[in-house]
Amino acid sequence: MPWATHELPSASERLLRGTRYQLARMFMPSRPITAAPSVLGLRFSCLPGDDVGRAIYRRGTYEPAMLSVLERHLRVEAGDVAIDIGANIGWYSCILGKLLEGKGRVVALEPEPANNGLLRTNIALNGLANVEAVQCAASDATGTLVLNIYKSSNRGRHSVLPIHEGHGVEIPARRIDDLLEERGLGAAPVALVKIDVEGYEANALKGAPRALARCRMALVEWSPEYMRRGGIEPAALAEILFGAGFVVHLIGAGGSVSRVTRDELLATAEQRDLLCLRG
Repeated sequence: MPWATHELPSASERLLRGTRYQLARMFMPSRPITAAPSVLGLRFSCLPGDDVGRAIYRRGTYEPAMLSVLERHLRVEAGDVAIDIGANIGWYSCILGKLLEGKGRVVALEPEPANNGLLRTNIALNGLANVEAVQCAASDATGTLVLNIYKSSNRGRHSVLPIHEGHGVEIPARRIDDLLEERGLGAAPVALVKIDVEGYEANALKGAPRALARCRMALVEWSPEYMRRGGIEPAALAEILFGAGFVVHLIGAGGSVSRVTRDELLATAEQRDLLCLRG
């Protein structure tokens, strides 16, 4: 049964949600509110002033094109693991937890303390014992990084790259392959890697060669401007994806996908979401 496609709230329901949202944002901007989107019966604790929370609360969904791609292309098998790198408050982590419930596990990485707290809350709120929240960044080596904190209106734009002004906090960094090995998942089939880390994708995936080699599907944010501003050449990310044997597609409006070559991807200057499938 389809789960990503659903009826949007009625006009009266949108008005009611909008009114509740505005009151919460006006009088309790730093206090989490609970949203009930129309996806898999999930609930989410979110901050009313944040972009992700605002979308889930008011529209009942977030990034519907990506959900459509996930619904059409994700294949889940017993013993699978899914990896959510840059999990934020757990939108994809909880969806993946539901889809893998009784079949596999989800490892969700979110280094920012407040986001990680909401991630853990949302995992518990939905009773997802198969989802583990890990408070660290993915990188090519174990160590410490500085996470540059973006303003509270979009808590998904924090980055270890200097792409915006803001104060920084020290965060631990780990290799994905090491994290999986420690959890007894070093040989587990990988159903999905989803990664959205504001331009740091290449460095994060350098620490996951074994995971990528057995990964069937990846959802990757392509941010060439952010990468260059952080001193990373976009070709580094393209090399990882194509070198791992993926067939790469650009995700368009409504969840449409179009296959691209390595050269076509490198010629894509704007930020895009990528669907990578095993060739």
